[in-house]
Amino acid sequence: MNTKYFKYALGEIVLVVIGILIALSINNWNEERKSSLLELKLLKEVEVSMKEDSLLLNNAIARMQRQSRIAEGIRAHFSQRKAYHDTLDTSFGRVSFLFNTQFSYAAYESLTLAGLNLIRNDSLRLQLPDYYHFLKNIEEVGQEFDLPVYFRTTIYPKYFNSFSWGEDGAHPADYDRLLNSSDFMVALDYVRNDSRFYTNNYKEIYSMNQKLLKMIRTELKSRE
Repeated sequence: MNTKYFKYALGEIVLVVIGILIALSINNWNEERKSSLLELKLLKEVEVSMKEDSLLLNNAIARMQRQSRIAEGIRAHFSQRKAYHDTLDTSFGRVSFLFNTQFSYAAYESLTLAGLNLIRNDSLRLQLPDYYHFLKNIEEVGQEFDLPVYFRTTIYPKYFNSFSWGEDGAHPADYDRLLNSSDFMVALDYVRNDSRFYTNNYKEIYSMNQKLLKMIRTELKSRE
């Protein structure tokens, strides 16, 4: 009798253990599935955000290259001691358009809040933080340059009697004085050097952006 009871009890225990293991397995599968769905959702949001970044980066590169050309054009005009012409006013006004590009970090912050360990792809998990660190770093550097403020507070009030963001640009109060001013020439050098700095860094970030976008798209496609 005892033997039969023992076998029965052992069978019950085995069934309970098997039931627990099955329940744990189902629970783990559900958790993994939830984690996988959350990962894909967040990666899709990051993909959309990085597509917007790529457009902003392309525009920023074009803008910085234009700023460099404007500064170089004014400098060349001055170095040749050419006479004033009102077409210069547009360049005088636009040369200070060296504003920094602002990017969105909302999608990446949602991902980091959920945990970067959600990302199964090791390369993607390691390289995404570098990309966003680079973006933030270039914005912080831009705050240090702050050339538009220097032009507004120093250059334009000192050498120009009018200023407009439009075609009218900035009209010099005394062209000969402007032509011989060292601080205006140095300001042009700042524009030229800073715009080149931005251009090179934006190009590097854009390259990272395209590489990561390709990785994200490949990851999403493999999990469809």
